[in-house]
Amino acid sequence: MKNRHAILGIGLAVVAFAAVFTWLIWGTDVPDKQTQGTRPAATAPVVENTVLTREEKGKLLWKFNVKQSQTQDQNTIQMKGIEGDVYMSDGDVMHIVANAGVAQVKENQFKLTEGVTAKLQNASGFLRAEQITYDKKQDILKALGKVRIVRDKHLITGDEAETDGKFSHFKLKGNAYLERGGNYEEK
Repeated sequence: MKNRHAILGIGLAVVAFAAVFTWLIWGTDVPDKQTQGTRPAATAPVVENTVLTREEKGKLLWKFNVKQSQTQDQNTIQMKGIEGDVYMSDGDVMHIVANAGVAQVKENQFKLTEGVTAKLQNASGFLRAEQITYDKKQDILKALGKVRIVRDKHLITGDEAETDGKFSHFKLKGNAYLERGGNYEEK
């Protein structure tokens, strides 16, 4: 009777070993050299209703309320439904609203698209365009597509504009138009 249990135990162990060995040999696929390393990288999850901020040396540079955001890499964040503020070096605040955009966090740059409005809080200034790119370190704002800027008693329109964060100096391209002395209201 003792030998019978030992033989049965050994037989079960041999069958289990054979099953595992068979699975290892025929049940798995080994990738060939052509497809190795071509798998797409895992995408980051989409984060809903979040606040993105950027600080440097304890000073807040920008703060955006974002309906959807997704990290592309350590430096790039895709955004949708953006509303927030950019804090200028002179203490003024530029309030921005855009439908979509991309932030390059380490460079303090962002590109906002699909309809953008920007309004200065302390100084009178308003900008509307299809897209803007802003380099905070260089203080260069580039606007593209149906650009409309109101500054003091000036109306500036064009296909492209390059200005600073205070909308005080301009370079215009394509259908450029400047009107002085009017009373322009933008909200």
